[in-house]
Amino acid sequence: MNILTLGIVFYFLDVITLIFSSFLLSYILSPIYERLVKIGLSRFLASLMVVASSAMLFISFLIYSLPKLYMQSIDLFKFLQSVFRLIIDKYSHVFEGYQNSSLDYILLNKTNLQKVITLASAYGYDAVSLIFQFMTVLMMCFYMLRDWGLWRERLLNIIPEKYKSTTNILFEDLMYSLKIWIYGQMLVTITLFIYYFISLTYISMPFAFLLASTFSMLSIIPYIGDMLSSAIMLSVLSGYQPFISEFSIYSFIILILGFILENVFIVPSFIGKKAGIHPLFLLILFLLFGKILGISGVILTLPLSVIFAAVWRTGIIKRRWS
Repeated sequence: MNILTLGIVFYFLDVITLIFSSFLLSYILSPIYERLVKIGLSRFLASLMVVASSAMLFISFLIYSLPKLYMQSIDLFKFLQSVFRLIIDKYSHVFEGYQNSSLDYILLNKTNLQKVITLASAYGYDAVSLIFQFMTVLMMCFYMLRDWGLWRERLLNIIPEKYKSTTNILFEDLMYSLKIWIYGQMLVTITLFIYYFISLTYISMPFAFLLASTFSMLSIIPYIGDMLSSAIMLSVLSGYQPFISEFSIYSFIILILGFILENVFIVPSFIGKKAGIHPLFLLILFLLFGKILGISGVILTLPLSVIFAAVWRTGIIKRRWS
C-alpha cells in the first residue's frame, strides 16, 4: 500500500469518525429537540436552538476548564521531570550508561520537548484542524436533528420488504442499547469526577482537578482505563518521599474505592448488562479499533461495540425466527 492510498484510507476513517460522533451527539440532544418540536417550534428552529445552545455550553466549559487543565498539566509534567531526575541521580549505578540516553534527553530537555510538540501539531492536532472538525460536527448534527424523526421511515423505504422486519428489530435494539450506554456513561463519568475531585482535594493532592478529569475520562475505557489511572497515580506518588507514607496510602485507598464504586456499583446500576457487551468481545474490539483508528478508535470502542452487539443479537433472532 503506497503513501497516497494510506493517506486516503486514514482520511476516510477520520470522516467516518466525524459522522459517527455527530450521530452520537444528535442522539444525546434528540430528546430536547423532540420536546421543542412538540411545543410548536419548526424542525429547523428547534435543531438550530439545540445545536447553538449546546455549542455555547461546550465553549463555556472549555473556557473555564482548559486553562486550569493546561496549567496543571504543565505543573504535572515539570513534577514528573523532577521525579525522573531524582530516580536517575539516586540509582545512578543501575542507570549507568543511560544518563545521557535519548530518554533522558527527551524528558529533561525543554527545547527538544518544544520540537516534539511542534512536530505533533504539524500532524493534524493544531487548533485550526480542531476548530474545523468541531464546526463540521455541529453542522452535521444540525442536519441530522432537523430530520431526526424521518430517518427511520426513510431507511425502511429503501430496504427490501423481506428484510424490513429484521431491520426494524435491529433499529429498536440499537436505539435502546445506545440510550443505555450514552446516558449511563455520562452519569458514570460525572459521578466519578465528583468523587475523585472531592476526595483528592480533601487530602490536598496536587493536580486534583487534572487527575479527577483524567481518571473519570479513563473510566470510558474498560479495564485498561483502571490500569492507566493506577500508573498515573503511581507516577505522581513516586515524587514523594518516603514513598510508603500516610499520604500515599490515602491516595491509593481513594483510587481503589473509585474502582470499586465504578465497577461494582455505578456501572451495573447505570449500564449493567443491558447493552449486551461481553468483556472479552469488548477487549477484542478495543484492540482492533485502537489499531485502526488510533485515539479515535479508543474513544469510540464502546459505542461501536454496542452497535456490533445489536447487529449480532438481531442476526441470532432472525435465524431463530426463520
